[in-house]
Amino acid sequence: MEKDTVLIVEDSLLNRKYLRRLLSSYYHVEDAENGQEALDLLQKHSEQTAAILLDLKMPVMSGMEFLERYHDMPQLHGIPVIVLTGTADTDEESKCLELGAYDFAMKPFNNDVLLLRLRNAIEHSEIDLLRQLRYQSEYSMVAGIYNKQTFFTASENMMKSNPNQKHALVLFDIKNFTLVNRFYGHEEGDRFIRYTADLLKSIGENLKQFSYGHAAGDRFLICMAYDTRDELLQLLESLRQSMRHYPLSFDIVPTFGIVLAADGTQDLNRLFDEAEMARNSCSKDYCSYYAFFEPSMEDGLVREHTITGYMDEALRSSQFVVYYQPKYTMKDRTVCGCEALIRWKRKDDIVSLPSEFLPIFERNGFMTKIDMFVCDSVCAQIQKWIQDGKQPFPVSVNISQVSLNDPQLADKLTELVKKYEIPAYMLQLEITESSYTLNPGVSSRTLKKLRDSGFTILIDDFGRGLSSLNTLKDIDFDILKLDMEFLTDTDQESGELIASYILKASKQLNMPVIAESVQTDQQAKFLQDAGCEYVQGFYFSKPLPKEEYEKLWA
Repeated sequence: MEKDTVLIVEDSLLNRKYLRRLLSSYYHVEDAENGQEALDLLQKHSEQTAAILLDLKMPVMSGMEFLERYHDMPQLHGIPVIVLTGTADTDEESKCLELGAYDFAMKPFNNDVLLLRLRNAIEHSEIDLLRQLRYQSEYSMVAGIYNKQTFFTASENMMKSNPNQKHALVLFDIKNFTLVNRFYGHEEGDRFIRYTADLLKSIGENLKQFSYGHAAGDRFLICMAYDTRDELLQLLESLRQSMRHYPLSFDIVPTFGIVLAADGTQDLNRLFDEAEMARNSCSKDYCSYYAFFEPSMEDGLVREHTITGYMDEALRSSQFVVYYQPKYTMKDRTVCGCEALIRWKRKDDIVSLPSEFLPIFERNGFMTKIDMFVCDSVCAQIQKWIQDGKQPFPVSVNISQVSLNDPQLADKLTELVKKYEIPAYMLQLEITESSYTLNPGVSSRTLKKLRDSGFTILIDDFGRGLSSLNTLKDIDFDILKLDMEFLTDTDQESGELIASYILKASKQLNMPVIAESVQTDQQAKFLQDAGCEYVQGFYFSKPLPKEEYEKLWA
């Protein structure tokens, strides 16, 4: 950070040397032998001058004459003047104060007192206020590094000064960072923002062409020179690992959107938009944390902005509706429950499937509202069935990884079933193994509390991705949902062998299994031969509106 400039106006060379030696450790020092010389300097450098130390007795132009000129020059009034005097002349002091002097320092100087008076004068001056306003306009107040616009300016200058060097613009944020603020408080969130800013500062100290800034919230920007993509990704991987070392019981997962700049003439706002498209396209897969911009991503961004713009109004106007996909016993093909699945029925009567909007809601944090909407709707429906004299089966709802990271989830759901006066076991909760492993500490405590409160926990999508029975031994759950999609692979025999193994192992563990995503007669026959007790999938029934689901059992 640049030192403030202090102007010494003193005709004594000895005093000027003494003051320069005293102040130079704290300030940048300029000096003048008389008032006229001081005015000449101020005409050129008034914006850089933070304070003036002024002697009164000088040739050519005295200190009092300088103050008279100073009084008539409004552009100088923001610079505080401390008068250096050897006498306690009350009339002289009054005159100096009338002309705008800020304070006095007696000769011979007390070093500590003089430094304190000078610091106070600068901190309370208009110059300091202007400096603070300029800082606020150029820097992020939370992160203490460039804000978005200043970053753009610095990066543009860097790229134009090095037109033959390849550069990349990187935009990154943290998956589900809103949960840090929500569950740990905004102070903790701000601490993490500053921690990340410090990491960028340390990287920048070792690289010549490297600018960085804080865009807003948990979003950061990097512009850097690079020779190969591998070199670029290696730096981002190092940053990612450093961020994950932050001491918080929340898995820090940054996602990076990268755009490669062809030359230094490209518009930074355009590059920012393209980096944002790349970041938004990052896969939901836990291991995918970066994406390079491709022109095809633009259509996806427009669609996401449209969905984001309508989601709150859609929730308020009841455009989200719950469908019910039946679960069947394999033995006699009768209904034994169902899974609640959300649909978006827009005003034009077009029904959007979850795959079209839920990934977007998971990224922007709206998923917590959707989860609670579905749970509330299901509880209200179960209550109505009971009040109508029917005997409904349990209904399972999907709990997103966003909601699973909420330490208050168990309390919220317990209050919900109490509100509708229904048993907790009627509201079953489906989670994916990947949701659990993202933040196992919080997830484990939440699941235990839910089971202790009477809720039934189902592990969803088992068989998809990196699921393993070894991992499941650490999770508090009641029912396993076996995803049958892997039986559609080319090696049908291997898939059936794996499914048979899981079913046998589950029986030995007294673990109920529901085979889901059953699509074909061949899959159904295999499951029956393998001893699977419960099934769900389009082969048996698609998700149904409430009225159609009721007809199957009521």
